[in-house]
Amino acid sequence: MPRGDATALAGLIVFIVLFLAFTAGGVYFYRRVEAPDEGAGTGGLRVQVKEKVKELRKQRGVVKEKEVLLGEQLAKLDQAIQLYNMYVTDVARERKDAHLFLQREEIAKSETSTAGKIKTNIQDVKQTLVAALRTEKNTLDGDHSRQLSEYRKRIDGLTKDIQKEEDRKKRLEEEFRKNRDILDSHIVDYEDQLARMTARDVQRAEMTSDGKLLKVEEATKLAIISLGTSQGVRKGMRFEVFQIKEGNRRVHKGLIEVKTVDEETSAATILIRVIQLPRCPTTGYVASRPEERFSPYDSGGQSGLKVVKLLARPKIITVGMNPDDPMAEGDLVYNPFFNAKKKLRFCVKGEKIEYSQDEIVRTIKEHGGVIDDDVTATTDYLVSQRWSQEHVKKARELGVPVLYEFDIFDFLRHY
Repeated sequence: MPRGDATALAGLIVFIVLFLAFTAGGVYFYRRVEAPDEGAGTGGLRVQVKEKVKELRKQRGVVKEKEVLLGEQLAKLDQAIQLYNMYVTDVARERKDAHLFLQREEIAKSETSTAGKIKTNIQDVKQTLVAALRTEKNTLDGDHSRQLSEYRKRIDGLTKDIQKEEDRKKRLEEEFRKNRDILDSHIVDYEDQLARMTARDVQRAEMTSDGKLLKVEEATKLAIISLGTSQGVRKGMRFEVFQIKEGNRRVHKGLIEVKTVDEETSAATILIRVIQLPRCPTTGYVASRPEERFSPYDSGGQSGLKVVKLLARPKIITVGMNPDDPMAEGDLVYNPFFNAKKKLRFCVKGEKIEYSQDEIVRTIKEHGGVIDDDVTATTDYLVSQRWSQEHVKKARELGVPVLYEFDIFDFLRHY
C-alpha cells in the first residue's frame, strides 16, 4: 500500500478510537450525574441543586471539548486528503513521463474509485459523529431541563410550606398577644370589681334630687311629682323615690313611672314587682338587686378576702312601697338621665354586664340626653360598664362624674 494511504487510514482509526473513548466517558459521566442522591434531606436541597447545575455545565464543557477534538480530527483528515491528492499528482506526473497510457488509465480509474470511497467513508464517519454528538447533547439538555424543573417544583413547595408556617407563627403570636392583653385587662378589671364589691362605698356620681312628691295615694298606688312638660318630663320616665335622713343618709323608698304629664306636674304609678335576689351559698348573703352576681364576703364571712359567686337558690321578694316606711309627701325623686335645666351629655364605655350599650344609649336618648363618643370636659356623666378602667381614670382626671352600670339598673330594667 502506498505511504499516503497508510497515513490516512491510521489517522481515521485514531479518530474513531478517540471518538469512542470520549463517547463512553460522556455516557459514564452522564449516568453518574443522572442518579441524584434520593436520601438527601430538604435542608440540603438547595446545595444539591447548585451542584447538579455545576455538573451539567461541566457536561456542556465536555461536549464542547469533544466538538473541538472532532474539528481537529477533521482537520487531520483534510490534511490526509491533501497528501493523497499530492500523491495522485506525483503518480500522474510519473505516468506521463513514462508514457504509460494504459497503466495510467487503470491507475486513474483505481485512484478515482479509491478516492471516492475514501471521501464517502470520511463523509459517513463525519455525519455519524456529528449526529451522535447532537443526540447526546439533546439528551443531556433534556435531562438537565427536567431535573431543573423538578427541583424548582420541590423548592416552590418547600417555600410555600415555610411561608405557611411563618404565617401560622405570626397568627399564633398575634393571638397570644391579644389573649395576654385581654387577660391583663381582665385582671385589672377584676381587681377593680373586687375593690368596689368589698369596699361597697364606691366613688360615684352625686345623686341629687330632680324634684319631689307632692301627693301620694297609697290605696291607688298613685303619686304626683313636681315635674312636668316645662321641665322636660315625658310619659314612661322612671324616677327613684328616696329620703335623706339623719347623718345625710340616703334611704331608698321605691320607684315610680310617669303615666300622664301636665305643664308643671306629672302623675306616676308606684312600681310593684316580684324579683329574685341572688344568694351566697356559703354565707347566706342576699344581693340587694337582681343583677348582683358576687358576694362582698368570703367563705369565712370576712370582707374582701375572696370573691364568691351568688349561686344559691335566690330569694323571691315583692318590691314596691315599704309599708313600714311608705312614700310620703316631700320625698325626693331622682333620675340619672334627667335634668330639668339642660340636656345632659353622656359617654357610655365598656362591655355589657346586664344591658348592652345600645339599650343604655336608647334609654338616654329617650330622656333627651346627648351621647358623646369619648369622655371630654363637656361630658356630664360617664356610664361605666365592664373593662372601662382607662375611661374611668380619664373621667376622674377631667372631673367628670361616673355612673356605674349597676347604679342605673332600676332605670333600665323592664317591668
